[in-house]
Amino acid sequence: MLWSSVGEQGYAMGVAHSSSGQVTGPWTQEEQALWSTDGGHGMIVRLRDGRLALTLHQPNTTPDERAIIHLLVEHESTIALAERVSG
Repeated sequence: MLWSSVGEQGYAMGVAHSSSGQVTGPWTQEEQALWSTDGGHGMIVRLRDGRLALTLHQPNTTPDERAIIHLLVEHESTIALAERVSG
């Protein structure tokens, strides 16, 4: 699950895992934020070429919010940011 909240560097986004595989949890939070630099409300999308990407808004300042896209790297039990592809 992706979540957004306030972090040390502004709006942040993290990843949590349901150990039961159910939405009711229990949930385990990853220690490091997926995104920690003033942006959030992300969604994971699959691009036409099959790669996974994360879309989010950044910064979290009205009227400056803009959509950005980062490729994702899939690991066995988590995801990580790769290069930025737009924004």
